Amino acid sequence: VLARGAQLHEYSPAEIKKLVAGSGRASKDQIGAMVRALVKLPRASLSEHAADALAAALCHRQHLNLGGRTVPRAGARGRRKMWTEWVKGGAP
Repeated sequence: VLARGAQLHEYSPAEIKKLVAGSGRASKDQIGAMVRALVKLPRASLSEHAADALAAALCHRQHLNLGGRTVPRAGARGRRKMWTEWVKGGAP
């Protein structure tokens, strides 16, 4: 049961994967690596379930910042820079 005024948001696994790793077919390892890089965590400190939860949270934050639009396409280097700025609090 949702608290009064709370909203529920749902994202497909492919949508979360595309937002976090740049591909809707990214593996669990790729998602974990990107989440760890984005939030600057050491490899051993994040379980697969925690990585999935953080990836969903990052996806939701991105949707809130962009008003539901998708992340701009960028090459690997550009995507890393874009996410680094986003994690610091700036919009891409």
